[in-house]
Amino acid sequence: MDRLKKHLIIVPGHAAFETDVMPDELPDRPFDVGSEPWVLASYQYGEPTFFGEHMRAGLDVAADDPNSLLVVSGGFTRPDSVNGRYDWSEADSYIRSAERSGWIRTLARASQERFTPRGSRVVIPTRAVETTDGKKLFLASNEYARDSIENVLGDIATFKALTGSLPRFITVTGWKFKDERFREHAEAIGVPIGRFDYVGVNDPSDDNLALAQAGERRTIAAFRADPLGRELEGMVDDVRYPGSLAEKRQLRDPLARGNPHWDMAHDIHGRFECRAN
Repeated sequence: MDRLKKHLIIVPGHAAFETDVMPDELPDRPFDVGSEPWVLASYQYGEPTFFGEHMRAGLDVAADDPNSLLVVSGGFTRPDSVNGRYDWSEADSYIRSAERSGWIRTLARASQERFTPRGSRVVIPTRAVETTDGKKLFLASNEYARDSIENVLGDIATFKALTGSLPRFITVTGWKFKDERFREHAEAIGVPIGRFDYVGVNDPSDDNLALAQAGERRTIAAFRADPLGRELEGMVDDVRYPGSLAEKRQLRDPLARGNPHWDMAHDIHGRFECRAN
């Protein structure tokens, strides 16, 4: 891994493939389909095209910066995506979709193993890929993230595990309506404001946008009351409270893997230098 990399690019995932679909059975352009082979919530029908635009934007940012590392972020979050023929994470689903869409070609694959300060094992799938215009990129997967704060914290931890240092700059590509939430996550983790950028790529269709925005207001309120879900102190919020952050993470963890990235929170929180480059 190139130790000179400075720029972390994050693509947060939002869905994964059905467990009964094997990698060699995927359609040619999975992002272009309305539902199958994706496992989607009722309000997500037709959204894989939008997910693809998030992924494509992340690839474009990475292609423009040879000192970047792109981390595709999303764990094994759906019961219907695991415990069958193949276990699909959100991250793996997005990367395979980009391959099947012809946006990238994998040159080499590896599985990096690291251990947290508390001795928890972390597995980081990595790929060296080439874009259609011949640019070489390095991708990593964060297959532990169960929500947006774990996207940000876990991807920073992944970057540090692979490069030995914290990123100098962070870019996230995703839904426009989630801009405020991700900026607040970065602030809660201690990322200086000048070292973080959120690229709002698109929004859901008009029919779903109002619903998404209403849910976003509730989620932002929960994070403002508890910016890191109390995980930084080694605790979780009360799962008996409706809509609690901990409860959501449990529901999005059908394999009961937990998230070892929280072991590294103290090594990351507030450790960013304030210089811009």
